Amino acid sequence: MLQSIFKGMTVAAVVFLTVSADPSCLAGTDTPYDYFGGLTFQERIPAPEEVLGYRIGERFTRHADVGEYLQVLAAASGRMTFAPYGKTHEGRALWTATISSPANLARLDEILEANRTLADPDFSNDRRIGEIIENNPAIVWFSYNVHGNEPSPTETAMQVAYTMAAAANPEVLEILDNVVLIIDPVLNPDGRERYVNWYNGVVGMNPNSDPDAAEHDEPWPGGRTNHYYFDLNRDWVWLVHPESQARLKWYQRFLPQLHIDYHEQGTTSPFFLGAGDDPYNHNIPAETREWIELYGDANAAVFDHYQRIYATKERFDYLYPGYGKVMPTYYGAVGMLAEKAGHSSAGLAIELTEQHTLTLTERARDHFLLSMSNLETTAANRRGQLERFRRFYSDANAGTGSGPNAFFIRMDTDGALLKKVWDLCSSHGIRIEALTRAASPNGLHGYDSGEEASNITLPAGTWFISAAQPMGNLVRALFERETAVDDERTYDITGWSVPIAFGLDAFYSHEPYSGPTHSVNQFEPTPAALSGEGNVAILVDSGQHEFPRAIGLAVTHDLTARAIAKPIAIDGRSFPTGSLLVHFVDNPERDLDAFLDDVLAAGLNVHRTDTGLTEEGPVLGANEHARMRLPKVLLVRGSPTSSNSFGQHWHLLDVASPVPYTAVDADRLGRVDLDDFTVIVVPDGGGLSNVDRIKSWINSGGALVASGGSAGWAYRSILELETPEPKEDEDADEEGVPGDDDEDEDEDEDADDDDETEDETEDEDDDRPDSERSWRERKDRLGEERISGAMVKIAVDTTHPLAAGVRDWMGIIKRGGRALPVRDTGYVVARFVDEPGIGGVITEKSEDNLERLAFMTHHRMGRGAVILLADDVTLRGFQHAPMRLLLNAIIYGPSLGRF
Repeated sequence: MLQSIFKGMTVAAVVFLTVSADPSCLAGTDTPYDYFGGLTFQERIPAPEEVLGYRIGERFTRHADVGEYLQVLAAASGRMTFAPYGKTHEGRALWTATISSPANLARLDEILEANRTLADPDFSNDRRIGEIIENNPAIVWFSYNVHGNEPSPTETAMQVAYTMAAAANPEVLEILDNVVLIIDPVLNPDGRERYVNWYNGVVGMNPNSDPDAAEHDEPWPGGRTNHYYFDLNRDWVWLVHPESQARLKWYQRFLPQLHIDYHEQGTTSPFFLGAGDDPYNHNIPAETREWIELYGDANAAVFDHYQRIYATKERFDYLYPGYGKVMPTYYGAVGMLAEKAGHSSAGLAIELTEQHTLTLTERARDHFLLSMSNLETTAANRRGQLERFRRFYSDANAGTGSGPNAFFIRMDTDGALLKKVWDLCSSHGIRIEALTRAASPNGLHGYDSGEEASNITLPAGTWFISAAQPMGNLVRALFERETAVDDERTYDITGWSVPIAFGLDAFYSHEPYSGPTHSVNQFEPTPAALSGEGNVAILVDSGQHEFPRAIGLAVTHDLTARAIAKPIAIDGRSFPTGSLLVHFVDNPERDLDAFLDDVLAAGLNVHRTDTGLTEEGPVLGANEHARMRLPKVLLVRGSPTSSNSFGQHWHLLDVASPVPYTAVDADRLGRVDLDDFTVIVVPDGGGLSNVDRIKSWINSGGALVASGGSAGWAYRSILELETPEPKEDEDADEEGVPGDDDEDEDEDEDADDDDETEDETEDEDDDRPDSERSWRERKDRLGEERISGAMVKIAVDTTHPLAAGVRDWMGIIKRGGRALPVRDTGYVVARFVDEPGIGGVITEKSEDNLERLAFMTHHRMGRGAVILLADDVTLRGFQHAPMRLLLNAIIYGPSLGRF
């Protein structure tokens, strides 16, 4: 179709359109998937309809049937193999199809080894590198359907697989000689099946194109997310879920030069292709951006030829590293996004205008055109892609680029947190070294303030992560304190610094470090230990990061337990406030040995004492160490809570830090016996009904824990506090709550609404009423007070029981301007500091509005407690330090009246 798209190897080359096909051939139902002016197929290889019983686009294909067809196709064609690489939470298989010429498949291991050689900057045999560039095919990876309710890409995946495995056209054969194609047909099987099962359950004998029909109104939680309602398109970096973990390992085997992430967006949107909008992360090389433009120009030529409407260079930026279009750029690929109109509301057909009904066939077809265009462009630019790929890793290893060059993590950081760092780095191929002797590196900066730290000596064993390594671009993107943002109009979070989000004792320097180090090839925390042999009491130190697991196990074992009210020393060991105290005499019918085994297995150190006398602090039997009301958790799910937020809370309590819970739909709260629970946890979202009943339960001793928009509901409806206007000056009331907005903030990059932050243009002293401002000024004014997922600093009151095991400051990801009001009788557990912005997009005005206001509050209410957090700290499951505050609210909340 586009023969020799770019003559020569430079990105400035010209597109030559040589197509003679009639674009109208795609309008009919007989030939919706065509290319090269007409495709011919080997009859012995079955088309999708021969196995599925229908043509691609006529129905949604179930996950198992997708796998069945691709297996049949692989068995029939010598150009394709099909293999599993992992499983989902619900046990569904993840697979890829690998397609190339039979000769290439026969030497696939050799091709992949040669490709890894290109990615090895230490390999210096230029002759061998030249041979690889001359002879190796380029590698292309197509990711389809990471969002389960964006279903057309999976249908496209089968059509592309069939075309490349069975077409007889010489153009296809040329692509197969020059390209190895990996197709991941269903990145999110659990979400897709949730959507397809729902749709099939509501559609009639024929689809109803009326937009008001039930089949166009997907209910909560929708099929976008995986089993735990996480957005897997944000998990490429954090690897919280088995789908992401397995995929990255398989991806690293192939290391493609091109990765395309196929999506759907709102039904009225044009097809998005090509280059995204600013901001681009500074750690993405300029050459990668140039190649993104190259592919985008080729895509546009194809869509112009077929008279398709498209958009490019808008909305979808490259700042956050966790997307499927962005993370591959840190692995040397040209990473791109494709978005076709459709999404969950489109069904099989939806009427958009009197002249246009959007069908599944049209959606799958446009993705097919883009897929073929990307294959053709890669084949025509095979050599240039391999040369660029080689330069990417060579430049990264040389430490080119701006930003910090060295990152240091002290080994006295909690072992559980170090393990999280190790798992993240080792999964991404990031090299960690350790200082072989104590050192004082030049230019060290602390993450708390970003200021240069003086007289810092790092002990031997300190971890050192250099930006001069093959994965150095990703090192900087993850570990730098501040994300450089050229254009503030971004739709997603803008701050995520790993050392801050994880709560590490760390430093960074802009100067390279060349002192003696050794490679850290493996890491496991020091095994949990049981000290002492006494039978008076069991003590578990609350300073351990995984401490909430001990409370969860105390609930599981139905123990009677106490919480240490003040720091104590006993048997030469120290135990801080909040530590767990279990007396043997209080639990005569419980198997405490089994409890000890479980606590040790959870990675927590435990001490057994044979005395109640302490060396410091109150004795173990003192009244001050109040008997705990262990958490019996009711976790609210369903509308009006955010499905993302509920899922993140669910995963936290179910997997990340297990505490027994019961999930209850919000609309059933009026029928549940609340007295069976000691704590109700409300994820981010809207308000609940049954307010009087919930108030009565709190007054009787219950603890309500709410985050984000639900915290806004709670302080208004439960605490009956008002939302004051933003403070006007430094002497304003600290109860001010600027920018409070109880709507669930949409983190969907594919949503219709474009709520971009505009550049700040107005004078801070401009106090004109809005009616006197222009359209642009009013829009800019709104942008001033919007916080787009910036990382901000909070100070923690470490004397409060809810701060057990938490240091005196941390960074949280702030989305929106909400802070919390507090009565004089209430407590501020954590508040925003002066000039709270750490990194990401936050205006000076927004910083001023947050200063010294409350982030986390605790109010006594009768015998119970209301504990609120202004933002959802479970966002994407990687804010390990702030999540401890939420866990503390859950595990200690029911007992606060006893402290």
